[in-house]
Amino acid sequence: MHVILDSVGANFFLGTAAATFTREHDILVEFLTLLTVCYTIIPKLKDGKIHYQASSPDKAALIAGAELLGLYATHKPKSIFVDVLDVSQEFQILNVCKFNSTCKHMSTIDYASDGHAGTIIFERLSKVLEDYVTEGLRTLCITYCNISESKYKQWSAINDQAASTINVCVDTLNKATKIIEHNMFLLSATRPIIPSSLTHPAQVWVLTSDRQETVINIGMSCRLITESMNMATHSLSSLCGHATSLIYALKKELSKMFLKLAVMCKAIICCHMSPLQKALVVKLVKKNQKSILLTISNSANDISMIQAAHVGIGISSIEGFQVACSADIIISQFYFLKKLLLVHRTWSYQCLSGFIMSCSPYSCLTPSLQFSFFNNFLSQIAYGFWTLSLYNIVFTVLLPLVIGVFDQFVSARILHRYS
Repeated sequence: MHVILDSVGANFFLGTAAATFTREHDILVEFLTLLTVCYTIIPKLKDGKIHYQASSPDKAALIAGAELLGLYATHKPKSIFVDVLDVSQEFQILNVCKFNSTCKHMSTIDYASDGHAGTIIFERLSKVLEDYVTEGLRTLCITYCNISESKYKQWSAINDQAASTINVCVDTLNKATKIIEHNMFLLSATRPIIPSSLTHPAQVWVLTSDRQETVINIGMSCRLITESMNMATHSLSSLCGHATSLIYALKKELSKMFLKLAVMCKAIICCHMSPLQKALVVKLVKKNQKSILLTISNSANDISMIQAAHVGIGISSIEGFQVACSADIIISQFYFLKKLLLVHRTWSYQCLSGFIMSCSPYSCLTPSLQFSFFNNFLSQIAYGFWTLSLYNIVFTVLLPLVIGVFDQFVSARILHRYS
């Protein structure tokens, strides 16, 4: 089987030697259909084109990709019309189980026009993912199953009861969601490229919501963790913690012991973390260590972590505008972090030190102090009013300005090579 993309009409078709539709074709069509249906997006018409607004740019990109491959969706408040290979199909939205940091997945229950209800579940398979995460790959799973009308009505009553309580508890809603989410059929799982490594002599903490196996393999691929390191042993050179373990490690009676263990390691990885846990870890290190903390993120969920550190770096993106506005320093790509730390940090330190040292002698007007002994400490001044006013503004501004702004004691190329 081969896939052919028509670059003019942006439509696709699949063919075989016998020009027949196969099971792979059906799975691909179902996969693209679920991409279109299982999202809470807002389509807007701008300049004659449809632009999708979503809580995450990844969601909008997946929807745009499905549309590029020939699936056109018309969104209404309670239903979605999907054109699959020029065949229109209606999906009535029955329930939406929203994503949260506890369950770490999203699902929708839709009533299809052909008379069956289906549930689309994300990140609910564990055994299947093991083969992917051991290679250091981040995964996005798309699964589905058909459910009967009687089963849906039974579950809907339980879900409505959990959602209508006075004090709505997230755990109660998650338990109700788990009842309907089982026996899923895996349609697809994404495997994006691992980002490039960051090599720097500072101690590196990785606080993420990814799976433990994925983070460990990513750490090995970017040389944050090496094969010579010992993990989870007494003499640690690297430490990997799970969010469930951090719930106990961040308690008051155990937090200092956890920190004492962590600072002995060269690299620390904390996985399956919520945004609150990330901020608590940063505050713990900041409170008990004298080191300068630098945090970097491009996610709006990490604003609390960015603000808790001494220096917060935000990566500007469609999703990262909020975190960029909350950060102390903004960069456009993670690639520029190395230049920021090695070049601009060194230049800023030298320029600021030179600026302070050049301003200090000018600010100490010893002649005025000596003149006070001769005029019996009267209000009479030794210089004119305008002379004193323009002293730091005009007369002595050139040297601090040149040193503080333009001085580069060594070139960026040398700093990149030998830092």
